[in-house]
Amino acid sequence: METAFKTWDNPNEALEEVERRIHDGVPLDKLHNRALAYVNALCTYFPWTLPNPGSAILEIGSGVGYIIEAIFQRFQPHKIIGLDISPSMLEKAKERIHRDGVDSSAIQFLAYDGIHIPASDDTIDYVYSVACLQHVPKAFVYNLFGEILRILKPSGYAALHFL
Repeated sequence: METAFKTWDNPNEALEEVERRIHDGVPLDKLHNRALAYVNALCTYFPWTLPNPGSAILEIGSGVGYIIEAIFQRFQPHKIIGLDISPSMLEKAKERIHRDGVDSSAIQFLAYDGIHIPASDDTIDYVYSVACLQHVPKAFVYNLFGEILRILKPSGYAALHFL
């Protein structure tokens, strides 16, 4: 694992500690509303990109899955993939989804090696990332842009949010 990525991978950290750390100290009871606000911003600023119900969606840097949950509720995809470079973050996401009673039937969390997105060419309708890519070393981000183009269907869109 790239040294820069190890910041996000702490298997000994409790879920609530991770939630506080990666969400800038926002109170835990506000995280669902914060995720909804991000989704509303995508809808407001990029309405032509929005996925249809039944789409295949991929989030880059899923963290503990609050935005995946909000995207799932809003767009009802047939599949939504949370991609992260941190195995422990993916486990925390699964734990959080289970803890909060989220319907996870269409949600899948996948590990990412920082180089190749584990998805076939032209298979994803919508890729999004919120407040993640600014933490990724430039060479990996540039590669990621090519990977996004590779996995997106010709009619697909990507919405990338940077702080």
